[in-house]
Amino acid sequence: MDASNIVDFPAKDGLIRRKEPRTRVFKAGTVAINNKSSTISCTIRNLSDGGARLKVQGLFRPPHEFDLLVPADDWEAGCEVVWRNGNELGVRFVTDRVRIKHAGGSGPAGRVF
Repeated sequence: MDASNIVDFPAKDGLIRRKEPRTRVFKAGTVAINNKSSTISCTIRNLSDGGARLKVQGLFRPPHEFDLLVPADDWEAGCEVVWRNGNELGVRFVTDRVRIKHAGGSGPAGRVF
């Protein structure tokens, strides 16, 4: 991991509470709710093994829990919102990242890392 990409923003009291450092990224993602029947595009701004910072499109306000899909990297994970600020939010992964299950069952599903 390139140390120049590590992002750790301190809280208002100056303490950093993250368990893992996050790496800056700029990836397309999808917030999926209602068993993936409703989706909205998002941009993943930074990422760690335990969570991510997302920027959602428009006025959409994701619920407290949802699935995050990252098609470019072929994984998805269940998320829980930790903080919100306008159209940006910090999430923690509440499930392992697993390969996206494609329609028709093509490709193996399983833990990514």
